[in-house]
Amino acid sequence: MVAVFCLNIIVSFSIDYLWGKYVFNPENPAYITFRSTCYWSGDARTLTRIALYGYSDWFYDLSHRHITDLPDRSWWPVFPVLTAGMIALTGNGQCSGWWVNLIAVTLLVPVIQALTKTRRLSLLIGLMFIPFSLWLYIGMAEGVFLLFSGLLWLVCLQGQNGIRRRNLAAGIGALLLGMLVGLTKPNSLALMPAFLVLAIMQSAEYLKVILAADCNPPLPTAQLPTPPRRHRLLRLLSDDNPAWASLLAVVGIALGNGLWIYQTSGYYPFYVVMVQRTLWFKQFRAGDLLSMLSYFYGGVFQTFTNTLDDYGLVRIVRLTAVFMAGGMMLQGLRPRWPGSAARPVPLYARFSLLAVLTLMFSTGQAHAINRYMMGNIFFVVLYLQYVYGAEGEPPLWRLRAILRREPGTFGALLRIAAFWLGPLLTLIVMATEPRLPGI
Repeated sequence: MVAVFCLNIIVSFSIDYLWGKYVFNPENPAYITFRSTCYWSGDARTLTRIALYGYSDWFYDLSHRHITDLPDRSWWPVFPVLTAGMIALTGNGQCSGWWVNLIAVTLLVPVIQALTKTRRLSLLIGLMFIPFSLWLYIGMAEGVFLLFSGLLWLVCLQGQNGIRRRNLAAGIGALLLGMLVGLTKPNSLALMPAFLVLAIMQSAEYLKVILAADCNPPLPTAQLPTPPRRHRLLRLLSDDNPAWASLLAVVGIALGNGLWIYQTSGYYPFYVVMVQRTLWFKQFRAGDLLSMLSYFYGGVFQTFTNTLDDYGLVRIVRLTAVFMAGGMMLQGLRPRWPGSAARPVPLYARFSLLAVLTLMFSTGQAHAINRYMMGNIFFVVLYLQYVYGAEGEPPLWRLRAILRREPGTFGALLRIAAFWLGPLLTLIVMATEPRLPGI
């Protein structure tokens, strides 16, 4: 936790220095007064303004109403509320959101430890170098969202077969945490398929326990009637089933998002959803595979023709997000590299990443795909385990051990390439996106 805390501060001030030196106009005193990671990066100033003054129907400079711009209510309320609390504690509004995210990312370390069952230092420090990790260094909601999502995932794994009180506590915790996650970011909708599949998997495991108990009764079979299907169904629906926590997590996420959508429906039903769906820029025609491939191909074409510009770099970054999600989702599935061992990837985690990619494809909006990956707890955990190795695997810096452990050099080279993609893509995002507003 100390290492992550210190690294976050070092990189944050490095970003402030680089952006102040190379991106912004030093003649404008506002660019010098406000830190980049606290104010100029991403949506930080909008979130800070909401924390200071509350939600408004006006644009941030009060020049006009939100008719053709995303309204304040497009930012879900948990992070602004936490930022407002930090402002009340410190009396300083400029970097309060940055401090909230810094604390959340630091607290995320023990959560990652619990989920991965490892205390490997490189894996935990690697949290700061995952692809698109720029969002962990600024006053944005990604760190808070990862923390609450990780806690929700951890709670859903705490249920046990036949222990009612434990399952009841896990269920209540999952419902409340699910509502908190649902009120933190709309990205939470991509987590719902994962927890639903997790509930199905936990129910299937519990059903096996029920069937095993029926096949091995404590008394001779002749003295016991055969349990009817209705009896097994009632046991499956009882509090002994640990899947209720995962199901209540889905309900909680839906309730959290539903409460905010209802709260913002003063203009017309589903106001905030319709505004975001309509006004966000679309990079390709929704649901059109050829249009999507054409969009991503633009950056690749520029690379091979020596005409790569900032727009092409951004396309490559977004294409890399798709490839990284696909790689994490497909690892361990057959066909595999000859002789390679399958890495354990939970089935439910694959569904969450698939939901993110499906949302991108069905809306034609790829501009936020990197943040959707960065803010997905399943992607983060799978990436950390893949690159830095799970417990019992050689760490990344022991290259010779990795080469001996994995068949040939193919697997090792993939892990090394995925590692270097982290800082490389962060630098590209940091260099290009400030100069390309609204793409």
